[in-house]
Amino acid sequence: MKQTMVQVNNVTVRYKIANDRVSSLKEYIIKKIGKKITEKEFLALDDVSFTVEKGDVVGIVGANGAGKSTLLNLLSGSTIADSGKIYLDNLDVTKMPEYKRAKYVGRVFQDPRVGT
Repeated sequence: MKQTMVQVNNVTVRYKIANDRVSSLKEYIIKKIGKKITEKEFLALDDVSFTVEKGDVVGIVGANGAGKSTLLNLLSGSTIADSGKIYLDNLDVTKMPEYKRAKYVGRVFQDPRVGT
């Protein structure tokens, strides 16, 4: 029997996006404080579940806006799930801050200038 290394159960990540066009951050903040801006909800990940077992090789492929970066941000802890659970090596890291989660997750960012 293989050992489960990553388990993501029913994870959802929501973002709020302004419906109104604003020309600057200052204008957005003024409208937001004055409750003159409306927002809509955007589901970056909707009820996502998967398991990665020891020895598995996994590729994450999708179109722009499909949620690839959100998923990796979620695993590393730089994004927190609105619902669901994340386990790394059977440890629940769902609410664990990024700096603590770094003990369990390594990450290399793409930089075409250096060949990554």
